[in-house]
Amino acid sequence: SYRFLGNTKDGSVYMFKAMNNAYSLGDSAWYYQTMAEYAGMMYKSGRNDSSRYYFARSIPYLEQNGFYYALIPAYVTYSELLSEQKPVNVQLLHDCLFKALSIATEMGIKDNLQSLYRQLGVYYVLKNNPDSVFYYMELSSLVADSMSNASNMEILLETEAKFETEKKD
Repeated sequence: SYRFLGNTKDGSVYMFKAMNNAYSLGDSAWYYQTMAEYAGMMYKSGRNDSSRYYFARSIPYLEQNGFYYALIPAYVTYSELLSEQKPVNVQLLHDCLFKALSIATEMGIKDNLQSLYRQLGVYYVLKNNPDSVFYYMELSSLVADSMSNASNMEILLETEAKFETEKKD
């Protein structure tokens, strides 16, 4: 499927094709999830108007239908876009971030936590609340460290297992 080529150099083209394929097949769930991913790609490539348009279309569907795993990264990336707009719509930024935090907390979803905490820190910079800025930036660092430590531990265990296997042979 085109969707899995989304991270290639021409990823946005493939993602757009995947989105259109889902639409033509009548697969609304895939269509809107892919649309949210496409919106994120538009944002990361500096096409903020397109990004805003696709987020505005995809997020309500994902909310209404409970696609939580797709919603959290959509909220986080949309919050990055919102925090760069002038003037910043602080209420919309707040709503996106705290919906994502609520979903992540209630469902135990750990993906995107580092980015979410970092964006909450940005939100509190805008609110001029240094204590909360420090708190969320510290959480972001802790999540990054724990992810790094988990990865390092996995590598260590694999290396140890490989060593023990070679030792037996």
